[in-house]
Amino acid sequence: MDRNDQQAIGNLFEKLANVERQTPPRDAEAERFINDQIARQPGAPYYMAQTIVVQEQALNAAQSRIEELEQQAKQSAGGGLLGGLFGGGRRSGSVPR
Repeated sequence: MDRNDQQAIGNLFEKLANVERQTPPRDAEAERFINDQIARQPGAPYYMAQTIVVQEQALNAAQSRIEELEQQAKQSAGGGLLGGLFGGGRRSGSVPR
């Protein structure tokens, strides 16, 4: 495990601690069931943490990409809302005249 992995896992547990402080008591029946499952599969918390960290990184990358595409759309939207439909937008490539 490198420093980035350690930081990502540490951040996950900080978020979990914040959630625990801010939410009502846990559902006792659900907690028993989860604990039973973990007793049967002791490695589950490891794999769950790995899955959550990877999913969070993917969500962050997707959000960055969405923001990038929104900026590109704003920059190339010349001509107003319907400008591109009626020839007001930029064109790429060559178009026969």
